[in-house]
Amino acid sequence: MQVLAGPGSGKTTVIVNRIRHLITEHHIPASVILVVTFSRAAAREMKERFLVQQVPGGRQVTFGTFHSIFFGILKHAYGLKGDQILRDSQRREFLRQLIGKYAADLADDKEFLEDISREISLVKGNGILLENYHSAGCPDQAFRAVYQGYEQRCRQERLFDFDDMLVFCHDLLDQREDIRRGWQQRFQYVLVDEFQDINTI
Repeated sequence: MQVLAGPGSGKTTVIVNRIRHLITEHHIPASVILVVTFSRAAAREMKERFLVQQVPGGRQVTFGTFHSIFFGILKHAYGLKGDQILRDSQRREFLRQLIGKYAADLADDKEFLEDISREISLVKGNGILLENYHSAGCPDQAFRAVYQGYEQRCRQERLFDFDDMLVFCHDLLDQREDIRRGWQQRFQYVLVDEFQDINTI
């Protein structure tokens, strides 16, 4: 089911009441319901609005962001730890060094680093092959060198950025049928808030 409606018209209320309906009317175990959205604040708000209804067993419903849910799956599969998540400051420093090496003539442009960072996320989040992507901010050869250097540095230091959580989880579920089936049984009802904001991955 897809619910299309304007801002403030009650889409989140529909999701909250649908969860209650699944549990109370259809006797679906709360533990197999997953509710996903983009921000921690939105996930927290939905959880609070649902728990106010005091649905029996309702605390077993899983609420989270895409990143928190995917991190949990990767943690379960690979033993991923929180300190392996790349901090924003580390990401900027990695990119600053690589830009200085491969695109030195653009290194003084303050916005350039943020633009390159956004483009890396765009490539990862939409599953674009690097050779098929044409950078808007710098020569393709320079962008590809920065991108590959960034990926190599992350892998060398066993660090994962937020885009990696999506890509790695996608690849894990795509390639490991046993793991995919396990999570399909664990979460049989998936409700997504702000679905229009998802990317390809």
